[in-house]
Amino acid sequence: MQKYLLNISYLLNTVHYICSVQLKKDLVLGTQERKDREREELRNRILDAATHLFVTQGFEKTSMRAIAQAVEYSPAALYLHFTNKEQLMESLFAKVFTQFSVKLMEAASEPDPITRLNLVGHKYLEFALANPAHYELMFLLPHPNISISPLEQHHNHLEMDCGEEGDKIGMEAFEFLNQCIADLAASGKTLRYDVYTASLHAWATVHGMATLHIRGFSSMFPPEHLPTMMHNASLAVYHALFID
Repeated sequence: MQKYLLNISYLLNTVHYICSVQLKKDLVLGTQERKDREREELRNRILDAATHLFVTQGFEKTSMRAIAQAVEYSPAALYLHFTNKEQLMESLFAKVFTQFSVKLMEAASEPDPITRLNLVGHKYLEFALANPAHYELMFLLPHPNISISPLEQHHNHLEMDCGEEGDKIGMEAFEFLNQCIADLAASGKTLRYDVYTASLHAWATVHGMATLHIRGFSSMFPPEHLPTMMHNASLAVYHALFID
């Protein structure tokens, strides 16, 4: 009986030890996950504050100290997340161009090339109107002279100047537009221009609509009229680029 009780006691102690060790691991993991989440939330707050200041004051006039004040942190704390303003700007461009690219790629699954090109235009406008500050940052403000991507060696006609990662993602989005137009040409439609030039024409059209809206001319096309206007713009682009 005593031996039996000793075995039970040993078993209970073993279970208790294992549970204690696991509990400590869970607490450590939980603490680390919380710290990682809080760090990511603060990083996003910093990027949002930087976006607002860059758009309202310009890149050159915005300092790291001003960004720190906007999030109510010391400049020293800000430098724990970004080593300098250049790195902050590159991170910001990478973030917004990723969001932009993801939005455009929602059209990728559409099998019909004409409908796909039209849908790309819709997705472009959806992003611009839902994120006017980001759009202004990406396409309307003069970009600072931050690190230039090696991609410019291959796409030297389109220099985005958004840092290496921002350039890479932005060029992937432009290549997607190129592919949409190339697919339409491959379906039997005859292009009036080369694919690259046709892509610039298509981009300029939807960019113009987005810019008019963001810069305060939204009364020219109220939101409820955007689908019809985008459809008509797509038809105009199609007839300008392709020979029936």
